[in-house]
Amino acid sequence: MSESVVLSPFMRGLLVKEICSHINIIDYCRYPLHISLTKNIRDTYTGNCPYCEGHESFVINEVTGRTYCMVCRKEEDFLGLAQTNYGYSLTSTLDMLTGYAKEVDRRRKKAYAGGAI
Repeated sequence: MSESVVLSPFMRGLLVKEICSHINIIDYCRYPLHISLTKNIRDTYTGNCPYCEGHESFVINEVTGRTYCMVCRKEEDFLGLAQTNYGYSLTSTLDMLTGYAKEVDRRRKKAYAGGAI
């Protein structure tokens, strides 16, 4: 059974904003996606493009979740980046990110449980 979910640009923007408020997308890009990123200015990070492997050409904004490559000119949001990387549908990608957010929250609570001051 093939699923096809299409969101309007406005709804997709709201969804990405909500994801960015629950998940540190920079850490997500560094570890599960293995994209090496360095802080540039304010909320912007740069690294090698996961698509064209352009050196330090990939830019991601931590707050808006928008990504852009200055070499291949690919522009998308964090949700599209995760979808493309795994080849999942939108709903499968959202399920995966929800699981990731729950695991991060569980680990955070566990870390704070023993060390409360």
